[in-house]
Amino acid sequence: MICVSITEKTTREAVRVAESLPPEVELVEVRGDLIQDIDVDAILGSISRRVIFTVRCLEQGGAFTGSEEERVNLLLRAKRSGAAYVDVESCTAEELKRQVLTGPGDAKVILSFHDFLGTPTDLFALARELYREPVDVVKIVTFARTLEDNFRIFRLLRHMKGRMVAHAMGELGFISRILAPKFGSLWTYTYLQGASPAAPGQIDLDTLLDVYHAHRVKPDTDVYAILGNPVGHSYSPHMHNAAFRHYDLNAVYVPVKVSDLTSVLSFFGDMGVKGCSVTIPFKVTIMDYLDSVTYLAGKMGATNTVTVRDGRLLGSNTDGLGALRTIQAAGIQLTGANVVILGAGGSARAVGYALGSALRLGSLTYASRRPDQAKILIKELFPHSSRKMQACGFSEVELGRAMAQADLVINCTPVGMHPHGDDTPVPSHLLREKPVVFDIVYHPLATRLLKEARAAGCLTLNGLEMLVHQGAAQFETWTGRRAPFKVMLEAVLRRVENVGGNLELPLSRDPFSS
Repeated sequence: MICVSITEKTTREAVRVAESLPPEVELVEVRGDLIQDIDVDAILGSISRRVIFTVRCLEQGGAFTGSEEERVNLLLRAKRSGAAYVDVESCTAEELKRQVLTGPGDAKVILSFHDFLGTPTDLFALARELYREPVDVVKIVTFARTLEDNFRIFRLLRHMKGRMVAHAMGELGFISRILAPKFGSLWTYTYLQGASPAAPGQIDLDTLLDVYHAHRVKPDTDVYAILGNPVGHSYSPHMHNAAFRHYDLNAVYVPVKVSDLTSVLSFFGDMGVKGCSVTIPFKVTIMDYLDSVTYLAGKMGATNTVTVRDGRLLGSNTDGLGALRTIQAAGIQLTGANVVILGAGGSARAVGYALGSALRLGSLTYASRRPDQAKILIKELFPHSSRKMQACGFSEVELGRAMAQADLVINCTPVGMHPHGDDTPVPSHLLREKPVVFDIVYHPLATRLLKEARAAGCLTLNGLEMLVHQGAAQFETWTGRRAPFKVMLEAVLRRVENVGGNLELPLSRDPFSS
């Protein structure tokens, strides 16, 4: 279930907001500590949805400044006046807490525990302690200091078998807000976009419904993810969840900010993960954890796609295909072209191998801040090639020499990616009118490199369509279905528009024609 926390300041506004919510919202949490003219009877008599009535003191992250007796009296009034639930903190003084637990009224009682600093070591012991009280629901909310804190919450929920509400707060607790119902949490909390979140890390209702379709998440929902650091900027959840919804698949795709691959991969089985995308900085290192990789991924030395089958992790790579399809869709002729690839990491390996293997390029140059690494990369990717393959550094002389001969320049580094949008891998005076400049960075859509290239008269391609092309190939790998490319691209474009991005796609055709 979805529960919206109402954080309005007046009784009238709280009722208005509660009655305007979409049908997917089954519960409303009224924060009595935030309502300045609190009228319990008026609120409960006017809201048609089931209400959780909560009054939090300052120590529990709330705003109530009255006495504890006054706070408990508000809960008792709500319990008698039609609330579906009243929420009392476990740290409330024993005598006052007992009044709420045993007082008259039809409302069920939630006994809640909050830890705003971390996640207790023994969650099971905590749950047993809370359930010693005569309560209907136990709520445990902690702060995620590590990704593993989410997994410990999930294990607790699965053990409690639908008797609990639990999730983790903070940036690293993001996935628990979406996935907690899969593991048995009775509901998840959200807030209205434009209002103030009621707790750190809450996801707004529009995002929870429109992007993650959280109201559809059930115990048998398949989980897909993007693993990386950072991942908060990623548009992949928008396009993949739109594709799942297009086919009405029981699946959800979530962003997972990773610091340690070992820990997250070890929980794939527990989480029901069926596949994942892999992004910076793990495209190369993840190969050490996989059971097998496709021939192309092995040659590229990088993986951006993992499929889970019978407990085995299978790696593949769709980055090169995504770049190739983007270039071809724009009508750019690559036969005989001199291509310069900036970077020598996972994306550079994949894009270079796809172009160098599938097309008769004139030459391929890798420009890297570590030219020795670029030379090794060429030997690994093209050990027997008769084509002109070379490496150079990022000094102005070396890069300038390579740029002077280039027909196509592809940036495969993260330089210029949000939040470092003022950076560029190429000084503007090295850009000239002849080459095509393709930046696989898509956030921001118009990077400094692309802006300066366009000002110099270059044809430019951004990373948005490549993102969707490679994502479409991932979707097909995971599901065996034809990817709804138009649906996925439209979802990404809506996201770009919502964050105030420039929607101009520098393509020579209608982007929806694929």
